[in-house]
Amino acid sequence: MDEVVYRLKYNANFNNGYNSFYLNHKRAYIAFTKYEDKDVARVHLMVPNPDNYDGIINMLYESKDLYSFGASDSIGKVVRKYYPNLIMLQRSNKKFNTSPDKYNFSLSAKVETSEDITIIAKTTIDIYDDISVDKKKGKKKGKKGKALIKDHIDWDDIAKKIVLNKRFTNEFGFVVKRKSDHVGITYVEYNYRYRPCTDNPDERRCNKCRTSHIISILNKILKAFRD
Repeated sequence: MDEVVYRLKYNANFNNGYNSFYLNHKRAYIAFTKYEDKDVARVHLMVPNPDNYDGIINMLYESKDLYSFGASDSIGKVVRKYYPNLIMLQRSNKKFNTSPDKYNFSLSAKVETSEDITIIAKTTIDIYDDISVDKKKGKKKGKKGKALIKDHIDWDDIAKKIVLNKRFTNEFGFVVKRKSDHVGITYVEYNYRYRPCTDNPDERRCNKCRTSHIISILNKILKAFRD
């Protein structure tokens, strides 16, 4: 996770690399750039009350806000705590009070670089190829989309393989800084994936669509603080 934290910290600095701004406001701005030939989105916003610093960090680090920042269809829980500042999270989607039908996993790390600066790095991961479910008659591979039994999974071994082989499907996170009159939050997505343009399905780099995607994330973050 050290490399993930480094890339997050580097790209959170708007002075590193060029910036294509699509929102430039006194309290929030969005820019896109490239790093190591990978696409990077970065968002900065300011929360007026500096006393909210600890609460903001806890909210961003909690599993319930990992993917969708408090969306009602997201149910998250910690499945493994490796260190006080490194955890594996499992999130399941639930529809109309039915059982969870899909699982997503991530590693989440929190690094305090000073009393007033905290980095929260997150990586989404695909663990299904490495899960071995122990049975009385040997081991069977877990199938993607099937329910997983926590007690039958060697989380330590899975995390080790993923980290050593750098098999992260996405990287994102926050750099939170406490100032005298506000808390600054910079959200970064590294090598994030484009969705097809609604107007042109063959277009993967539509500025309008990627800006809309990032603005939706910004609005979810702001809503979480208002709630």
